[in-house]
This record gives sequence, structure tokens and C-alpha cells, in this order.
Amino acid sequence: AVLSNNCYFGDGVFAGTTGHTDPSPINDDPKFVNPAGKDFSLQLDSPCINNGTSSVSSVVKTDFNGISRPQGGGYDIGAYEYDEGGEPPPPPPEDNEDPTITIISPTTASEYEVSVSTISISGTASDNVEVQGVSWKQNGGATQDATGTTNWSIPSVMLVEGANTIVVTATDTSGNTADDTIVITYTKPEGTYTKTFGNVPDSDYPGTVQDTYNNANPSNQNYSSSTASINTYTWPAQTSANTIILKWDLSSIPNNAIITDAKLYLYQSESGGDSDYVISVHKIMNHNPQVSACTWDTFDGVHSWTGGSTGGLQDIAAPEDIKQVSLTNNEYKVWSVTGMVQQWVSNPAINFGMLLSSDQTENKASVSSHRYFIPTENADTNKRPKLVVSYTTSSGGAPPGPPTLEIVTE
Repeated sequence: AVLSNNCYFGDGVFAGTTGHTDPSPINDDPKFVNPAGKDFSLQLDSPCINNGTSSVSSVVKTDFNGISRPQGGGYDIGAYEYDEGGEPPPPPPEDNEDPTITIISPTTASEYEVSVSTISISGTASDNVEVQGVSWKQNGGATQDATGTTNWSIPSVMLVEGANTIVVTATDTSGNTADDTIVITYTKPEGTYTKTFGNVPDSDYPGTVQDTYNNANPSNQNYSSSTASINTYTWPAQTSANTIILKWDLSSIPNNAIITDAKLYLYQSESGGDSDYVISVHKIMNHNPQVSACTWDTFDGVHSWTGGSTGGLQDIAAPEDIKQVSLTNNEYKVWSVTGMVQQWVSNPAINFGMLLSSDQTENKASVSSHRYFIPTENADTNKRPKLVVSYTTSSGGAPPGPPTLEIVTE
């Protein structure tokens, strides 16, 4: 490939890449007439004028507007040749007028209450020149594009329980903006629900899990970004050399919910040693580990666990569940964690996550016995950790259905 006589701007000065060198680069603003309005013709003082290359003459004989190339002293860089013999194009009129935008559906009011978790929003926008696009944010999150411009819509907004502040923004071709805001309050109907947390395809709340494991050797390394496995391991005999830590964001469950069942699922990918290897799951106490930084030595990359280099084994409650985990791989292993989930929902401030401890059973856990599980960073979304929680809200009962009509005849 041959790169020559190009203009580089907005993403840094061109420095060349392996096997590619531009001997005649322009590192400057090309000075388009009106890029926001999609007019990429050149202004009189553009550095692209006469700085192209004649090597394109056999391919590009005219510019985008049909003007023969070259004009003046040489070819121009870009799709447009500057006609030096004609009048320079007039500068575009300055647009200082903001667009307008209005939310029409589900209501023109600034507040709205619903008992369904998904809603569509639509409205209109206008501008004295042109509406370039409409975007929206929910509760200050990432900016997303709406469909359409002058008549726009957001087909599906997933609501969180409580207040959802939706800000819709119209932007015109000059970069002027205008907003309209609606606060949609979602109240979940009373009833019984089962929700899946984690980054699996069937998750009701993706992005709600963090995981890592702590390793006694080396004891100062963090494994939270590992895509291969989160591990339990015994070394020496009856001694835990690895501990798994998982943290779950359960803020979507109302504080008054009654947890009827909660199960942890970890997909086993590798095993060795004892045929029945006991792994216990515990609620973490005393310290709130930072998953992205914790190690066998520290809970946050700086401060030591209780007792020093323990991997967190002195900062856990009594086992919530103890499972004999077989050597069978390529399947989910399951622990019951109803009690700790109920405590976390009722008091989110104590949600420090859960720890799974390697087998320490006396006269049973052999050296190098281990079980490895798929982490949430793994590419296979069907094998990642998940937490399935069933709960009821205040007065129980099923969510309300459509009204029914009873006909009585005599």
C-alpha cells in the first residue's frame, strides 16, 4: 500500500505505521466550508489546496461537483477541487438558534407513573435549519440515539424501580442543543418474582457481578481480569490456597422484599484430586474487598485482611452452604445463599460479597485437589457466574393481570 499526500486532523499527528509511510502528510485542519452541515468543500485558506498528488489523475479526473482536476497549481486533497478562477463560496450563515424538542408520549407532563418495567417514549423536534439528531440519557447514564429526528421515538426504555429521569436532547447541524425531561416512576406490582443477576444471556440485570480469586502463591497478584478461570485449590493438604470472591449488585430488589430462594451457579471447567471436594460459601464480613485490586495479602491492594495474608479466610461468616463438588466438568455447580442475600437486600451497607473456600476437610482434602470455574470475563456467556433470586414484595400475590368481565345469566 502507498499512502501519500493525505491530510490528518482531529486524531493526532500522523507518525506512520509499520510498512506504511506518508512522505507528504498535511497535519492540519482541512478547513471545510461547513462540516456540521455536511459541506466538505474547501475554504480559500485550506491547506489541502494544491497539496494533492498527480498520481490520481488517471482515476479522478473531476471532483464531486464535476469540476475538472486540477485547478490552479496542483491537485487538491479531498473530494472537492477549489475553483481558483471562480468566486469563493460564501460562508454559511451563522446559526445561533437552538432547536426545540417536545416529549409527547406517554404524556406531555413532566412526571409519569407506571407499573410496567418497559415503556416507549416519542415526540417531535424542529429547528430553523435542520435537526441533525436526537439522543437520550436515563438517570445520567450513557448517551443513546433515538430513532428519527423531527418525529423521533425511543422504542424501549428499561425502567429501574423508583424514579427514572429521562433527558431527551435535539442537536442541530450547527451543534446547538435543546432538552426536554420526563421523570417516570416505576412501582413494581406486588407479587412473587424470580430474577437472574450476572452477565449471562438470560440475566434480568446484566453487569451486576464482579469476580476474582485470591492465590496464596503468588500472594500479591490480582486475578479480576482473568478470562480463563476462578479457582479453588488445596495446598498443602487440608489447607486452602485459593479463595473465590464474588460481589453482586442487588439494588434492583426492593429493601422490603422477602427472599424465598437464592442460588449461586458456577460453571465448572476443570477439576482434579479428590472425587468429592467440599467447597463452602460464606458471607464476607469486616472488610469490603475491592475486586479489581484485592489479593491474598490485602482486601484492596493496600490494607491487609484480618490476620494478614489469609485470602480473606478470617473475614467470613459461618458457611452459608457446603457442597461436595464432584470431578464432573462442563456443568453448573449450585450453592444455596438465601440467608446472605436476604441480609444484603434488607441492609445493602453490609453487602461485602461472598467468598468460596477451598476444601479444608480434615484427613480428606488432598494436596493439589482443585476445582476451576468460568469467570464473568469469559467469552462464553452461557457459562458465566449467575445468581438466581426469588422474592415476594410486601403483601405477596401474583402481579395484577388484565381486567376480567364476568357475565351472569339468570
